[in-house]
Amino acid sequence: MRVTNAMMMKTLTDGIGSVSERLMRNQEMLSSGKKVNRPSDDPVTMGNVMEHKDVIKGLTQYVRNIDYATEQLGHAESAMSKVTETLTRLKELAIATASDTVSESGRLNTSYEVELLRDELVSTANTNVNDKYIFSGFLTRTEPFDATGNYLADSNERVLNVAPGTRFVHGLPGDRVFSGAGISGGTDIFAVVDDFLTALQTDDAEAVRTAVGTLDDAMRQVGDSVSEIGARLTSLGVQRRSTEEFELQTRTLLSNLEDSDFTEVAVDLTRQQTSLEALQMTTAKFTNMNIFNFIR
Repeated sequence: MRVTNAMMMKTLTDGIGSVSERLMRNQEMLSSGKKVNRPSDDPVTMGNVMEHKDVIKGLTQYVRNIDYATEQLGHAESAMSKVTETLTRLKELAIATASDTVSESGRLNTSYEVELLRDELVSTANTNVNDKYIFSGFLTRTEPFDATGNYLADSNERVLNVAPGTRFVHGLPGDRVFSGAGISGGTDIFAVVDDFLTALQTDDAEAVRTAVGTLDDAMRQVGDSVSEIGARLTSLGVQRRSTEEFELQTRTLLSNLEDSDFTEVAVDLTRQQTSLEALQMTTAKFTNMNIFNFIR
C-alpha cells in the first residue's frame, strides 16, 4: 500500500493529539496528586475509590459516635463519683449519730447538713450537659427528678451505632440508678436519705442505726453503676482502637488506588514533553518540505 503525504500527516497529528492528551493528564495528576480525577480516567478504579470513601465516611461517623458515648459516660461517671462522696458523708453522719449518747439537739443539728446533702443528691441526679439531662432516658430535655425525688423522665437506655450492626448502650436512666427500678432488691436512694433525715428530726436512734445499713445498700447500688460505666468505657476504648485501625487500613488502600506517584508522573511528563516537541518538529519539517515541493 502506498503511503501518501496525507496519511503521514494524519499519523503525525494523531501522535501529537495522543501525546498532548497524555501530557495534560500527567499535569492534572501532578496538580491534584490523584491518578484518577474523573470516572472517564478509569471507571473501575473510580468505582473502587468511591466505595472506599463511603467506608471511610461510615467509619468516621462511628468514631464520632464512640467519642460522644465516651463523653456522656464520662459525665455519668463524674456524677456517680459525687453521689458516692455524698453518700459516704451521709453514712459518716449516720454512724456519728447512731449512739444513744447523742442528744436530741445533736441529731437535730445534724439533720440540717443532711438536708443540704439530700439537695446535693437531687442536683447531681439532675446533671445537665449541653442542655441535655444525662439521667433522663430518651427525654433528655426533661429534668429527671423533682425536689422530692420523684422520677419524671422515662426508663429507656440511649444507644448509638458504634460499628456495623453494633448498637452500644451509653445512657443510664435515673430511675434505675437512683431509685433501683428494674434491679432485684433495688434501693431508692432518696427514700433512704429521707428516712435518715426523719430519724434525726424525730430523735429516733434505732431508725438512725437502720439508716447506716440502708446507706450501705445505696452505696453498693451506686458502686454497681460505676462498675458498669467503667466496663462500658473500656469496651468503647477497644472499639475505637479497632475502628481507627480499620480506617487507617482503608485509607491506605484508598491511597494505593487513588494517589499518584509524584516521581513517576514527573518522569513521564518530561518524557511526553520531549515526545511532543519531537513530533511538532517533525510535523513542521514535513509541512515545510511539502510546501517547498509544491512551489518547485
